[in-house]
Amino acid sequence: MAPPDDGRVIVRSYRLPFNIERRLYRLDRWRIPAPFGVPLRGALYAGVIFALVLLAQRLPLLGDALTSLHPALRFVVIPVVVAGLLAQARPDGRTVHQAVGAWMRHLAGPRALVGFRRADPYGHLVIGAVQLVPDAAVPRYRPAVVYGPARVLLRYRARAHQGRRQLEVEQTGGPMWQGKVLTVPAGSEVRFR
Repeated sequence: MAPPDDGRVIVRSYRLPFNIERRLYRLDRWRIPAPFGVPLRGALYAGVIFALVLLAQRLPLLGDALTSLHPALRFVVIPVVVAGLLAQARPDGRTVHQAVGAWMRHLAGPRALVGFRRADPYGHLVIGAVQLVPDAAVPRYRPAVVYGPARVLLRYRARAHQGRRQLEVEQTGGPMWQGKVLTVPAGSEVRFR
């Protein structure tokens, strides 16, 4: 038995009522033969693609390939199909023109931000002593790479294998009574395994 109709409307998702999209259903007296109309954004995409096809015809290699196509394929089918695909695409939940705009802002924007302002490119950062301490559950060296110039204090027994520009350190035993200081010159690295 159906519940009585008290005039309330049940909304199961707030995304659909607020997802307002303009659509074309008819042009003058001619009804567009699409069941739910054509999104206005898709019609604008088709116009832009039509203009791009006109411009691409003037390019040396691409223009020859485009002019060899039938005009109906070139001026109707290509813009309509590509515009339909672009109107359906939702990269990151956005429309295509919003996603392209965000991508262009990313390319034109700064590589580093500090306090939402442009910062100088990354350079060498000199920091003080950094302690890397294993936790109580596993008293072992953690896998890491230390680039020189640096000084590394080793507190656990280890075996080292020298390469050309890198030194590989592998732990072999428990803690030492007194640690050993390892100096890493500039351009070299120490790799803990």
